[in-house]
Amino acid sequence: MTPDEPRPEHLAAYFTCEPPPGGLPPRFGVVTAHNPGGKVSDEAANAAADAALRARLERSGLHHFRVDRKS
Repeated sequence: MTPDEPRPEHLAAYFTCEPPPGGLPPRFGVVTAHNPGGKVSDEAANAAADAALRARLERSGLHHFRVDRKS
């Protein structure tokens, strides 16, 4: 598998979210701070990375909303 190919576990994943006011945009991307570089991190490291990403998004002024992986 090359770095550009999607991982099977990503293709099988499903997500949930609370739609933002006005509904979901026609196109959006999902970013995560968990397990950076594909290396498994412990729960505390993932929680800290998630908090840092959330803070960065808040500061950026970019339109964003939370999406959670459920699979």
